[in-house]
Amino acid sequence: MKKSTESESMQMPDRPDHAFQPIVNIHSGVCYGYEATIINADAKSVAGPSGQDCRDSLCARTHGGLYQHAVTKFNAIPWNAQACLFFNIDSWLYDETNGMDGLIDALAKEPPGSAGKRCLQLSARLMTSPSGKLIERLNQLRRQGVRIAVDGFGGSGMRLFYDLRPDYVKLDPFFIDQMDCNREKRMIAACLVSVAHQLGSMVIAQRVADESVFHECRNIGCDLVQGDLIQPSMTDPQRLRKTYSAVRQWCEHDRRGSGLKDHSLLRAGIETIHPVRSDAPMTEILDAFKNHITRTFFPVVNPYSEPVGIIRETSIKEFIYSRYGRFVLENQAFSRNIDEFITRIPQVDVRMPIDHIMDLFTGNEPLEGVLVTRDMAYVGFLNTQSMLKILNEKKLALARDQNPLSNLPGNHCIVEYVSQALQDTAASYALVYFDFDNFKAYNDHYGFRQGDRVILLFADLLKSHILCRDRFVGHVGGDDFFMGLKDIPLGEVVDEVTAIASRFRDNVRGFYRHTAIERGCIQALDREGQLKCFPLMTVSSVILDLPADGQRIYSPEEIGTVIAKMKKTAKQSADKLSVASLMPRWDSEAVS
Repeated sequence: MKKSTESESMQMPDRPDHAFQPIVNIHSGVCYGYEATIINADAKSVAGPSGQDCRDSLCARTHGGLYQHAVTKFNAIPWNAQACLFFNIDSWLYDETNGMDGLIDALAKEPPGSAGKRCLQLSARLMTSPSGKLIERLNQLRRQGVRIAVDGFGGSGMRLFYDLRPDYVKLDPFFIDQMDCNREKRMIAACLVSVAHQLGSMVIAQRVADESVFHECRNIGCDLVQGDLIQPSMTDPQRLRKTYSAVRQWCEHDRRGSGLKDHSLLRAGIETIHPVRSDAPMTEILDAFKNHITRTFFPVVNPYSEPVGIIRETSIKEFIYSRYGRFVLENQAFSRNIDEFITRIPQVDVRMPIDHIMDLFTGNEPLEGVLVTRDMAYVGFLNTQSMLKILNEKKLALARDQNPLSNLPGNHCIVEYVSQALQDTAASYALVYFDFDNFKAYNDHYGFRQGDRVILLFADLLKSHILCRDRFVGHVGGDDFFMGLKDIPLGEVVDEVTAIASRFRDNVRGFYRHTAIERGCIQALDREGQLKCFPLMTVSSVILDLPADGQRIYSPEEIGTVIAKMKKTAKQSADKLSVASLMPRWDSEAVS
């Protein structure tokens, strides 16, 4: 469904104006900042530095008029002090010395401490390679605390990313569009997110307009999200919000993440290391190392408690151990800025999928660890040893409930999945059960080793059927398998299950002798010990549909009883398939 935007209903102003769109934490919905986008840029007037009209648009831009206009509107947001203003630099400023001077002057007039809540956004679509002069001026602003963002990361923005090492990168919209049903885009985007994190940049998923795409962006490790799904751009600051509760609800309903147990392991492994402030004098840093002789580094946070990196003892050891090191740092003539010694390392939100956090530790560069945040604020440090412990505990837990033959999740995970599906009434689910036909006869005739090969054939078949959205596969045991699908139309589920059954019927013929294939059966003893002709193996399938927004007052055990009844129906049907929807209330049948 097409989302309405404010720009469709509002009258276009007769002068340049700014619209704001929220950039929110992808795990909680707490708004981190707002991007100011200029509209009606071709108008001939704009509010100047003192609020007066400046008929010369070029003059207004040169003197920071556009920036001050954006700041004035931004300050009308009641909670602006806690938010970051993302300001797009006009393309003509990239090579205009006077234009950058005007912007720098405007930033210099900001209240003390506000620089940390300002981010200049550069578009890679307008500039692929910054000049040395621009990099120098941007670094000058960064030393004052101003952040830098690069738009178009993954497209033409790779060179810009390399040259600037920005604080934030925005994934190129090409990779975000239809990411939920395009495996190649998803894989490339995940690699881009990993590269950005390895080099200390936070990742923003932009132009997100669909909930399924939102979930994919979250699963690949994006930190922040922006788009019409959250809120369209608004010219009225009063219509913006501080928290977007829908994001938190989507995350609670999304069951593809690490799970509560994983996050408990993560929180237990976080080490609380008291950070140092980025605006602290260098002598304070020296004292911190002297007072903690076993500490080889300290996390560094800005005045808003947001981590900016770490400072290693090795970076300042010449001052720590030098006879006159402290004097050099205290002497104004030789003053050094803490920024010169900060090393940027990955940051992760405490609610980030734990598998993505693990990927950061398997990168090419060895890490002391990662900085852990909650809503962008520093909460602690996760070192490599703790991460290895978490990984080991995860592997042990997985091994305890993994089928030793197929390596698929076992009964405990299946029951957990069904329980989550019963609780998540906002989404639709399809619970699919597979059971081989005539497997015992095959096993008795060809032996258990061949029977195991057939089981592995079907397990690999399930693994290879990749759908666009949520999908879970488990091995109940023997020749019984389970598959769960979330928010997939029932018709598509039926087609998918039918295709799996068809492929299995065709492929399993290769496990029979030629004479059996010609006869279409094998001779084996039945359960009463009588010699009987058994047809070649097929698979019976049960699909139990759980519609969205329905009452699910059932236990996993009751669901198992319903599926068992449906399995009998499937085995007796010509197409070996039984499909039903769960009724709103429990009765003896429970299906319709």
